[in-house]
Amino acid sequence: ASRFAQGPHLPASQSGTMGRRKRNIAEAKDLYDNSKESNALFEKYYTAQAMLPEAEWPAFMTAMREGLPVTFRITGFRGHSQSLLKLLRTRYLEELLSLTDIRPPEPLPWYPSGMAYQLHTNRLAIRKINELQRLHSFLVTETETGHITRQEAVSMVPPLVLDVRSSHRVLDMCAAPGSKTGQMLELLHRGDDSEAGRNSGELPDGLIVANDVDQRRAYMMVHQLKRLQSPCFVVCAHDSSVFPRLRLEPDGPPLLFDRVLADVPCSGDGTARKNPGVWRRWKPGHANNLHLTQAKILKRGLELLAVGGRLVYSTCSLNPVENEAVVGKLLLETEGSVELVDVRRLLPGFKSLPGLSSWKVMGANGTLFEKYSDVPVGRDHAYLRPSFFDEGYKDLPMERCMRVLPHLQDTGGFFVAALEKRRHLPWMNPAKWDAAAATAAAADACAQDGGAVQAATGDDAPAGDAAAADSSGRPQSPKSKRRRFNEDPFLFMGPEHPVWRGISETFGIDSGRFPCGNVLYRCETSKKRHLYLVNDCARRLVQGNPELKTVNMGIKIFSVCDDAEYKGYRPLQEGLSLLEPFITLRRIRVPRCDLLVLLEHELPFSDRFTEATRTAWRALTLGPVVIDYRRDGEDARQLPDVDLCLAGWRGRTTLRAYMNRHERLHLTRMCGVEDLVEIRGKTAGQGDGEGDDEDGPSDDEEAVEPSAAAAAADGNDGEAE
Repeated sequence: ASRFAQGPHLPASQSGTMGRRKRNIAEAKDLYDNSKESNALFEKYYTAQAMLPEAEWPAFMTAMREGLPVTFRITGFRGHSQSLLKLLRTRYLEELLSLTDIRPPEPLPWYPSGMAYQLHTNRLAIRKINELQRLHSFLVTETETGHITRQEAVSMVPPLVLDVRSSHRVLDMCAAPGSKTGQMLELLHRGDDSEAGRNSGELPDGLIVANDVDQRRAYMMVHQLKRLQSPCFVVCAHDSSVFPRLRLEPDGPPLLFDRVLADVPCSGDGTARKNPGVWRRWKPGHANNLHLTQAKILKRGLELLAVGGRLVYSTCSLNPVENEAVVGKLLLETEGSVELVDVRRLLPGFKSLPGLSSWKVMGANGTLFEKYSDVPVGRDHAYLRPSFFDEGYKDLPMERCMRVLPHLQDTGGFFVAALEKRRHLPWMNPAKWDAAAATAAAADACAQDGGAVQAATGDDAPAGDAAAADSSGRPQSPKSKRRRFNEDPFLFMGPEHPVWRGISETFGIDSGRFPCGNVLYRCETSKKRHLYLVNDCARRLVQGNPELKTVNMGIKIFSVCDDAEYKGYRPLQEGLSLLEPFITLRRIRVPRCDLLVLLEHELPFSDRFTEATRTAWRALTLGPVVIDYRRDGEDARQLPDVDLCLAGWRGRTTLRAYMNRHERLHLTRMCGVEDLVEIRGKTAGQGDGEGDDEDGPSDDEEAVEPSAAAAAADGNDGEAE
């Protein structure tokens, strides 16, 4: 059990002033001390399910009342991942080893390559305890730059058992806020972290389609995915229970997905450790009201799954009505065309219990029923459904499901079931696909006009897991009804487009090698302010499905400049890793000492650099440049131990690197100079007001909202608290 869940304790000598230490600890204890929380119906219901040995019940309840440990993972496909992992171990974790009252973070034993860690403390303690401030700052910065993702441990399980490969077409049906989607995007890019993978310029063939019915949450998800700098995703906003059938060509066959994640809306009682309100709100009706909606989403996911493909169904609920009953209902309906498979082998070291083969159902007044025939005529009879009960599922291999309970490995509660499609579903065959697609599109249009089947989430909904839904069954009020979908178009360029011709000539990009047909813009008439890059599959999907409610896609690679002496486009830092292998002109290579000047000063004069850098600088005209740092020729003992590429600007008297504050801090860490003096604004050695006419275009479009960074780093799964 987490010692900080009871309120962290530190000696006065290790925590600053005694008064501040006591206040901080008291605040942490007040927020996370749920030891007195209880709910009689909750305990009655789950005691009756016999879902764990009776001797483990006290440990289960104790864990449910404790604060949830903080967990995070390092992004596996970004070029700095191994260096960042080494930095984490040697600089941030080793200094905690000397603090006897703070248990240092430990790698999750079941997460591949040791890339995920658990901190045995709660979110407030990280912000409040002095000894953890450096670690907290590290997490905030690296989360915002996309090198780290804060995510609950059990939330990492579904993408791992989905077993995503680089060629897969993947549908995430209920994706917001996007932590699992981002993890699947990482798996899609496996191999990119190698030197050959980064330098090839080749993109994965696969695609992640991230969907959420709530357009507002879909926009939140875009921020989460943009951090990963991938061109292989499309964010859309449809009701997942009637998600339209898509095509990669206008007249081509329907697209069936290799992998589908159905992390469905649920009652969320497995999240009590981070959402204490669960104890006060829990009622049996919350799960009962969601059963049919969850079954509709799972059914649609199976319809969109390719034969031989895998679907993972997951919830952050412990309730069998939302878990085994939903899976059992669909297994019966699919008549053997879908198989429930055991995926525990993919998670060596991960602890879980088998799914339940029998359970009881609770009525509105707390009465427990074993069979539907036991339900008396009246309110419960109309309210409960035969599919809630285990009667028809006795012969199904429910033990292949995974039940995750908090006391097993200090996690939240979770449920996972993996299903593989062996043949076409009984009601689906190629001859009927077109008719089914038309029906789904019509049903989706009705849902958009009259309210969604899929429930929206509230402020207390679990972050990053299956969203806790409004279980009242009442339609949304007019105030909360979603507005009609209205997005700018996605328009693609080609090698002969005048904008692209100018860019390719300026930067020496070979349009025969670079996929310029996948470069898009969002405005038909006015100046094209930003250009984006997607892979082939994303382009074909959007072009072949004009009815798809696309919110966002791909990665921003160029932005327009309106400088007095340079009219054109400049490459952006967020897309430079994709562009860099193709850019042959307007490049400057700098040694480590010049790299540190660029990181320390926002607008350094050219005379601060070495003669070699000044010579390269003089050879270029004013405008955007690509700044390279290469390890060869440098002292092998010096950091950084990776090659770096920066988007920059050659001014009349300066050379600057364009990057936001978080990216700058990340790079100073990679250089081993985290304590570098505060970044100088304006030109090095100048006062305010001097040199403003030659510092290049504004970088406002790359600014980061502090609230977004704080939310991502201070709450698991990046959801605002």
